[in-house]
Amino acid sequence: MTGLGPADWALLVAAALLIGAAKTSVQNLVFFGVAAFALVLPARESTAAVVVLLVTADVIAVLRYHRLCDWGLLKRLLPFVIPGEILGAFFLAWVSDGVLRVLIGVLLLVLLAPQLVELVRGHRARTGEDDEPAPAASSVGPVVGGLVGAAAGFTTMAANVGGPIFTW
Repeated sequence: MTGLGPADWALLVAAALLIGAAKTSVQNLVFFGVAAFALVLPARESTAAVVVLLVTADVIAVLRYHRLCDWGLLKRLLPFVIPGEILGAFFLAWVSDGVLRVLIGVLLLVLLAPQLVELVRGHRARTGEDDEPAPAASSVGPVVGGLVGAAAGFTTMAANVGGPIFTW
């Protein structure tokens, strides 16, 4: 990290602020923060730096908003998140920096698409164009919960983009 110039540091600071804002209000900002870190730093180092920011923000959020959390849903997902994270750790040890950069980019695009669909759907619901209610999170069955948990764990460990998976 000694070869970083002032513009690199400015981008990293801005990205860190975006990640903080994503944790507190506008979730989709995390995509820009993750992408900026991956542009400036080698992929593994960017993943490590972003995970520190995300964990710090999560600790603050849990301390502040723990009463609003759906603990039952998290208890159903957590047993699957941990194996997903372990698989992600093995993947990080094996994959090259170039492939990891591509994976981060692909995951950002793939996970941004449902966010955009949800924005359009939310607009339709507000304007009365969409009468179909969104499925309740409590209706998640064990198979779907396992797949979502494992995917969230893997994508969190490999690219720091597991948050959008949890919010589906």
